Amino acid sequence: MKGGTAKTTTAVNLAAYLALTGLRVLLIDLDPQNFATVCLGVETEKVKVSISDVLLDQHNLSDTIYRTNVPHLDLIPADRRLASSDVLLADAPGREKILKEKLERLRG
Repeated sequence: MKGGTAKTTTAVNLAAYLALTGLRVLLIDLDPQNFATVCLGVETEKVKVSISDVLLDQHNLSDTIYRTNVPHLDLIPADRRLASSDVLLADAPGREKILKEKLERLRG
């Protein structure tokens, strides 16, 4: 949760660069401040389903994918509920594998 170390900036720029080379890229914003979401031009007030819904409410990842203005770059946005997700998932069995399992289903 260390701020100001360019983690999000690096992730957004690397994702955009890879997408511009023609690779299909899916960037998942896992920051409750949703800076990657904002940087990629997704209007946060229009986000209906986010990564929080996937982790906390059992939504499918495919329901959360938003297109960006960068060709080949899609985004799964974040929201402020991520700040409390560790507490909300504390008793969930297999919580450390939720995202991995959902990504495996999305892969095809």
